[in-house]
Amino acid sequence: MSKFSAPGGVWSSTATTCAVAVIVAPLVILVLARGMPAPAQLAAASAPVVYLAGLVASLMLHLHWRLTRTPSTAWLCAGTALVSLQGLTTALIDRSSIPSLASYLTVANVALALLLLLLASCPPSVRGPAWRDPLGVGLILGALVAACHIAVLRGGLDWSLPPGLEVPSAIVLLGSGAALALSLPRRSDLPPWAQVRFQAAIVITFSWQALAIQDRSFPLDGSLLLVVGMLSGLVVAVLTSTTSIALLRLGIRDQQRLISVVWERLDDLEQRTRTDRERMHEVMGSIAGIASATELMSSSYVLTAEERPELERMVTHEVARLQRVLHDDRPARPFPVALDEVLQPLVVGHRAQGNDVRWSPDGRWVSVVPDALAQAVSVLLANAARHAPGSPVEVRVSDEPGWVMIRVSDAGPGVASAVADTMFDWGVRSAASAGSGIGLHLARRMLEDGSGRLTYDPTHRPGASFVIGVRRAPEPASRARL
Repeated sequence: MSKFSAPGGVWSSTATTCAVAVIVAPLVILVLARGMPAPAQLAAASAPVVYLAGLVASLMLHLHWRLTRTPSTAWLCAGTALVSLQGLTTALIDRSSIPSLASYLTVANVALALLLLLLASCPPSVRGPAWRDPLGVGLILGALVAACHIAVLRGGLDWSLPPGLEVPSAIVLLGSGAALALSLPRRSDLPPWAQVRFQAAIVITFSWQALAIQDRSFPLDGSLLLVVGMLSGLVVAVLTSTTSIALLRLGIRDQQRLISVVWERLDDLEQRTRTDRERMHEVMGSIAGIASATELMSSSYVLTAEERPELERMVTHEVARLQRVLHDDRPARPFPVALDEVLQPLVVGHRAQGNDVRWSPDGRWVSVVPDALAQAVSVLLANAARHAPGSPVEVRVSDEPGWVMIRVSDAGPGVASAVADTMFDWGVRSAASAGSGIGLHLARRMLEDGSGRLTYDPTHRPGASFVIGVRRAPEPASRARL
């Protein structure tokens, strides 16, 4: 990619060709309609086209500034709008009867160059009142300069330059153009290819203005000057319009990429938040059982010879599971485990909290991730205690081909019809529920990750009934001999 080329996907030679065609189309139509006009007519016809292209460029620069808030774009927008609006005014004025028009335009161009230097040194603010918007500043200044043009040119005053002022005027114009062009590289917020194009447009503009006032000191053919001026204007129009549109496209592309990055980070943050909430949900469930068992063991309540060891084993089991949750140290693959060893601590823990949980061990073996099964059963028992307080909860185990089914049922009000189809989605809960809407989603996902399943039985009456399915596993031979 050359220094003049915009990055791929932002601009292309085809787009430049289209821009050139749009800009020169009015001149081509003029030639086709009236034949080849005189150079003065052709130049007069090209001037409004050039300045209208400049106004379009200032609008594109303004949109780019609104997207990126870059200072360089701000003063380029203001300067382009200023030059284009005042130039369009002079191009549309009937100048055939105005004496010393060239001399006045020389003075006006020198003053305009100094105004642009002032504008470059004090660009419109990124943050400020509406009137300091760069496009607004440029249009206001351009309107004021245009009003001065109209007032002065209609006044009929003689603006002939005294002899010897052509060269100093040309030097001021060339110096102003050089200062403006050299100030661009110091503003690092513009890409190099845009800097070079705007520098070329500035140099061409001021060089032509300086050349145009030398006709008495350096006699040049008038027609040649008109043709050179027309071509210079068209080149500047193409450079400014294509560069401003390319900058806008670049700004839009960068904003789209930034938005994509922000969305990715938001998605990652949301996923982390959900993971943390799920982990906290597991932690709170384990802590509730541990706290109830500990309180029961330390209270004045007299425990039987069987109850105390059961509570102690439950606390040990839940503390170990809690540590695995906090350290994310749970097994990823299912393996054979005694179903009673998973269910018993959970049943004991919920009984310690005062819940009526009915379950009997039966010696089955299953292939499962133990913590996933424990979390699912714990969620179902906690939901039954919350939504069906005082109701007995039955945990019944049965067989299906290749599967062991664990049914957790209560005799409460059941699942609200409004959430019956979406209860396993994240955050879904009935209007009357005080839960978080996480437990059932987490339980099903953890079971499915470990080759299990969790379903709701809508035919159960009264109350609610959920069925956990886990793969059957043969009892190890060593345990069978015991």
